[in-house]
Amino acid sequence: MAGNRVDKIQKLIITKTEETSRTLEDKNAQLDKQLKGRLPVVCCECGSEILLIPDLKAMDLAIKAHVAKHKENRRKAEGNERTSGKLCQLLSQLTLIKVTEVRDFNFSET
Repeated sequence: MAGNRVDKIQKLIITKTEETSRTLEDKNAQLDKQLKGRLPVVCCECGSEILLIPDLKAMDLAIKAHVAKHKENRRKAEGNERTSGKLCQLLSQLTLIKVTEVRDFNFSET
């Protein structure tokens, strides 16, 4: 009998901790969506997001790091048609477009 009581208590404890962890994950996911909604990001064709930052050198490094990541993924999955130079150019263009959008948005608020 004591074994059954212990099993029931353990199940209750496990269920309670699972509920707590799910609740925290949901709150973190909501907070993540809210923060991402406010931050300007550049979206790559692969779905990755690169945070737009005002430092040109750091932005260039972020783009180059992402292009390097693409090179590794291309080796794994053949058929990726874009070269690294074209991808870097695409991301740079998207960055400039996003900067213009952010700048226009900030000017319209004031």
